[in-house]
Amino acid sequence: SSTANSRINLGLNLAKRIQLDFDRQLLLGVNIKKVWGMPGYYLSAAAMQAQTVTSDSVLFSPTQIKLYDYSNQRGSGWGTDIGVTYVYHKKDIHRNGVYAENKSNYFTKFGLSILDIGRIKYQDVEVTSLVLAQSTGINLNSSFGNSVRQSGDYLAMADSFLNQFGSVQKSRENVLVGLPTRMVASADFQLREKFYVAAVLSQSLRKRNSIHAYSQSYLMVSPRYESRYFEFALPALFEYDYRSVRLGASMRFGPFFIGSNSLVSFLHSKGLRDADLFAGIAFGNSLPWK
Repeated sequence: SSTANSRINLGLNLAKRIQLDFDRQLLLGVNIKKVWGMPGYYLSAAAMQAQTVTSDSVLFSPTQIKLYDYSNQRGSGWGTDIGVTYVYHKKDIHRNGVYAENKSNYFTKFGLSILDIGRIKYQDVEVTSLVLAQSTGINLNSSFGNSVRQSGDYLAMADSFLNQFGSVQKSRENVLVGLPTRMVASADFQLREKFYVAAVLSQSLRKRNSIHAYSQSYLMVSPRYESRYFEFALPALFEYDYRSVRLGASMRFGPFFIGSNSLVSFLHSKGLRDADLFAGIAFGNSLPWK
């Protein structure tokens, strides 16, 4: 299957902080957003198999190809993000170091959220279905088979075959395209006075190869050393639905930070155009050096 879609969001954020004992906190948040869908399409195709029966004949299995074409339409819908975060502090007499001096001035933080709940409605979408209802065989010595073998264009062969032996139906429908709904869980632990480890899990709640927008699942684990003016992190990222692994690195000096999301690629780059770098300056009254 193949899909292309994009959208524009305009949201309103609402948050509530609940203060607990020993400076522990429970943070609740919701984001309600209006969503406008941009033009796109969705193509689904059941795999068609070809089996050689004799030296000059081929048998094609049944298949169905369906195209939703909303390249000239704009959709509309609503979306929601919801989340909760718990910030945990030990009692003062049990605190491991004065972590008020660190950028992360807590012992542990947990977060859980569900993002992009909702869908976009496209009206009057053109739907084209091409169906090969039963197994169909062709003789390669026929006029059709000879024309294919002489041209060598097998994509044109498939198109010609399906149009000649299949049935084509066209209709118009209202289509609902889901937002890339996903669950995100995060945790950050202080292991020792200046050593932390963070983890983020993002798991898609949409099926792959569907008409809905899809966000790749990933897992990130990042140990780090953190002090008032210096920080170093070494994140490992299991991305693309956990099928690929990347190792990164980042450093902070006061408000300045620099890093790479792909350390191995950066070290082996042969030119600046291959480099994967980010850098910036952090601002805010809550920063530890204020």
